[in-house]
Amino acid sequence: MKLLVSGCSFTYGDELEDPARDRWSTHLGKLLDCEVVNTARPGNSNKAIWRATKEKLLQENDFTHCLVLWSAFERVEVLSLDYHLQYDLDAPEAVASGEGEFRTDNPFTQFSPARLDAHPFRLKKHEMITHYNEVYSNEGAILDTTFFMKDVYNTCVLAGITAYGGVFHQAVNFTIAKTFSQKRLMNYGERLKRINRMYKDLRNGFNDKQKIGFTEPNPKDASAHERPQYLSFNEFTESYKYDKMPGDHPGPEAHKKYAEYLFEEIFNNE
Repeated sequence: MKLLVSGCSFTYGDELEDPARDRWSTHLGKLLDCEVVNTARPGNSNKAIWRATKEKLLQENDFTHCLVLWSAFERVEVLSLDYHLQYDLDAPEAVASGEGEFRTDNPFTQFSPARLDAHPFRLKKHEMITHYNEVYSNEGAILDTTFFMKDVYNTCVLAGITAYGGVFHQAVNFTIAKTFSQKRLMNYGERLKRINRMYKDLRNGFNDKQKIGFTEPNPKDASAHERPQYLSFNEFTESYKYDKMPGDHPGPEAHKKYAEYLFEEIFNNE
């Protein structure tokens, strides 16, 4: 058995003393007695998660299982050749120049509204604000992410790999419910209804273990939240009151317990 895991900071183990040792995927690998490959990176957009997962699936043909915890819709990936925009944990050396440039050879940059005031991302703040105001839309990001999920799951089926997945945080459900609320569907009419139908058709093709953390949106009340069949990592941490780190990431005990939860609820019931 060999497990591929992908996601954002919650799957990477951000803020842990030793992420490779203490994150939930490592604990899960010990419970399953299997090798684990973790391609998660802090700040990853869903496009970056999709790309990293697909690359690994195509490069190595001995995976038996795959588990992806998808990130927030509003995170976007930008290709940039400007050195000062880079963010790369894998770079052997990151050099900050006198002008405050952050230099690596990674052309892929992950942006989100929450990071626009942080260095080095604030150097492109005005351009990214324009992107979010004029190009980005929740409905487009939701549909793209669902396509990414479907593509990864279909790739796994073709390769004979058991695929699981879901979201890292319950706030994703609020975004979906708000985007496809009854009021917005009425205001935007057939254009938004068409996107909503496409989203539902894609998501209906997922089994329950490919919808970890997802709930059915309430079109009348976006804030209404039902407990999902399988909990996202953040909802699990908060529901059982495990400690979080200063940056709001789950702490080491939460990682260990979530691994046990996934082992019992997802893998033990195959």
